[in-house]
Amino acid sequence: MHPLAVVFTLTTVTPPAAEPASSTHVAIERTRLTAEDLRVWPSVDANDPKNNEAIACLRRFFEKKLDPEATNDYWLPEDMETHVHPYADLIALEFDTEGRLKYWPTLMRCLPVGATDRMLTVKWAAVDGSGTANDVRYVYEFLARDTANGMRLSVPLDHNTREWKRMSVGPIHYIVSPLVRISQAEAEEQADTVHWLSTYFGIPEFPITYYAFLDLQDLFRAQGFHAHPLMYAHATGGRVDHGEHVLAGNNSALYTHEIVHLFENRKFGSAQPDLLAEGLATLLGGSGELPYSWHRKVLKEHLAARPTDLNEHLDPYAQKYIQEHTNMTYALGAVLCEHILRKDGKDALFRAMSAGPELWPALEVVGVKQEDLDAIITEELERPLLQVW
Repeated sequence: MHPLAVVFTLTTVTPPAAEPASSTHVAIERTRLTAEDLRVWPSVDANDPKNNEAIACLRRFFEKKLDPEATNDYWLPEDMETHVHPYADLIALEFDTEGRLKYWPTLMRCLPVGATDRMLTVKWAAVDGSGTANDVRYVYEFLARDTANGMRLSVPLDHNTREWKRMSVGPIHYIVSPLVRISQAEAEEQADTVHWLSTYFGIPEFPITYYAFLDLQDLFRAQGFHAHPLMYAHATGGRVDHGEHVLAGNNSALYTHEIVHLFENRKFGSAQPDLLAEGLATLLGGSGELPYSWHRKVLKEHLAARPTDLNEHLDPYAQKYIQEHTNMTYALGAVLCEHILRKDGKDALFRAMSAGPELWPALEVVGVKQEDLDAIITEELERPLLQVW
């Protein structure tokens, strides 16, 4: 994953237990939204029955989305099958990095889609003492679908890409943005890579849906975002979702880093140490369109010029960059994976990656201790690049 692109999926906060509601959005201490916290812009037609149904559904979403015991009377069940966690990107947009309510939702627009569906445009913004929005953080469009059980929210990705070009090469089904000219040669190369990864991970090939976007802006817009802090952070980026979809914002049919994540998830489940998951994806697939060998060289030169305690750079979401393109943590994770492969082989690395999400207990399985990390990385970088492919 591109180090910035992944954040909008995974960097969320876990709010404390719910507290009583307050009547104001300013200097608020409670920790969950209520249905009444959704403001509705005056221009939204409140006399339209379908609009009102959709708004009521949206209010239920904001009130219940953080309650695992709540009945799902707000989200389309089919989305749970296709996308698995369809609103993972929306679960905590109202919170700041400390877990405090800061960005308040306002329904700005409710437009018809077909005969009875609705597209709901919501902004999340901080407000000043007068209640005026002064920091618009996110803008997202929910698709509200009219079902036999009433209005239900849905991700707009399928709707937004319904007329895009489709093509299949091997196990990969491409859905291609009109801004992208897909290369058949690249698609065939990616299919060959999938075949190699199937052998490497020891699991059968499986169908992969690959959305090919021009860039991150194209990617975010197709997902429904019109404003997001990461839309313009980098020219390219990508991610995988829980439904085994690759979303590649790099104007290409190739994004091996993300394909590796799909195989990791199939092999080890979701409870892998993040550092090793990103490290192996970087080792096998590079990062940000540049190969691991390039990032390895950049990291080696950086550490030679600026010795540092590497234990301070093990969070893949901390966004520490070297020379703009190298995520320091991704590169460190890749070197660590290279060390384990060189010393003990692939089976040892796979044991560590299947040992649970906590890094150091997982690394203890292969004899890597926290106090030895700096020496391990320094020594590995002095060795020739290990040929994995």
